[in-house]
Amino acid sequence: PNLFGVWINQGLTDPSRNVPYLLQGGIGLPDRAYYLDGSPKMAELRSKYQQYIAAMLKQAGYDKAEQRAARIFALETALAESHATREESADVQKANNPWTMKDFAAKAPGMDWSAFMKGARLDKQDRFIAYHPGALKGAAGLVAATDLATWKDYLAFHSLNQFASTLPKAYSDLRFEFYGKTLTGSPQQSARWKRALSATNTAMDEAVGKMYVDKYFPAQDKARILKMVGEIKTAFERRIDKLEWMAPSTRTQAKEKVRTMYVGVGYPDSWKSYAGLQV
Repeated sequence: PNLFGVWINQGLTDPSRNVPYLLQGGIGLPDRAYYLDGSPKMAELRSKYQQYIAAMLKQAGYDKAEQRAARIFALETALAESHATREESADVQKANNPWTMKDFAAKAPGMDWSAFMKGARLDKQDRFIAYHPGALKGAAGLVAATDLATWKDYLAFHSLNQFASTLPKAYSDLRFEFYGKTLTGSPQQSARWKRALSATNTAMDEAVGKMYVDKYFPAQDKARILKMVGEIKTAFERRIDKLEWMAPSTRTQAKEKVRTMYVGVGYPDSWKSYAGLQV
């Protein structure tokens, strides 16, 4: 939902260091086809999405919600036009575009990139991968060409949309009505306690997991399973010894692979610490 996605991973051609990847974003529908496909089904979804934008703004107390929604939707459509297709996104070679900090202003003018990078805490980086260069250029151009009031409305809607599940029930219901029923065909929203548990599990997965383990997974059960795994690995080594077609050097390597294999069972040996986290 953000204007750009940021993803940190090894460089495509230099795996010795991690680099930030910048990806296309900024649209509320799943991808560009939803904005540009001329089929009746897509046209209907576009109409209902625009109605949803207006409903969210109206719920938040904005006046002239329909006009604001029309401008937001037009801006998203313009963003979608600069996006790569799903097929293009899957082509890693097209994504391998190393940029320096200076390249952003030169190749995607219209936006204060130094301010953006500082806000994203990426201002000390000088190597990036522009995964979707066309979308970066398109979005930056729209920052310069679109009036500030539209951008403010756009950001307000996307903030409401992003946090709808933790806002009052009216917002959550509106979001589910569009994204759940209309877009994905889910007939009914899951119970509030299930959503609350899911949110907690997403934010503090090992804290919830540890509570489960304390109640349902005794340490002796884990020890018993690890003993079984050890016996399976020993049996595997014996089978390697009996493979007549395997050369001695290959057999040694295969047995070393078995010995160094790590098998995680049930829960981690060392739990993640949440010290300092205030809930």
